[in-house]
Amino acid sequence: MNKIIINILFSINILIGAYSIFQSNIMVGFVYILLFISSSFLMVYSYCAKCISCETKCAHPQFGYLRKYLPKRKIEQYKAYDYLGVLLFIIIAIALPQYWLWKNNMLFVLYWIISIILAVGIGTKLCPKCENKFCKMNKYLSLNCK
Repeated sequence: MNKIIINILFSINILIGAYSIFQSNIMVGFVYILLFISSSFLMVYSYCAKCISCETKCAHPQFGYLRKYLPKRKIEQYKAYDYLGVLLFIIIAIALPQYWLWKNNMLFVLYWIISIILAVGIGTKLCPKCENKFCKMNKYLSLNCK
């Protein structure tokens, strides 16, 4: 599984979540999309902007693309507020649509099958190739940089 497939699956998951919300309430669906976009920029600024891989070969093209439009940050250890930006993104992108997904069994199951595939793919294909020695998700380099 390469980074293009992982990024396509991630996009499909976000669209599944948005679709499940739009089925219930169009206005809430638009709010979700706006929150997702805003939290993406927040996550990219708080986490990706400190990543050395974004300068050379970002494993997440969607986020690497967003990073080009944000101020550069010093590459250093992540702080609590950097992790908070990632946590807010996860809450908005993944946790928020669960209420609406739960109402549609097929979408809920599909969403979580894709999520499991993504978790395995990211952990086994993207993280080990990443050059960011400060990233907690990067098991390979984290173990070898201590």
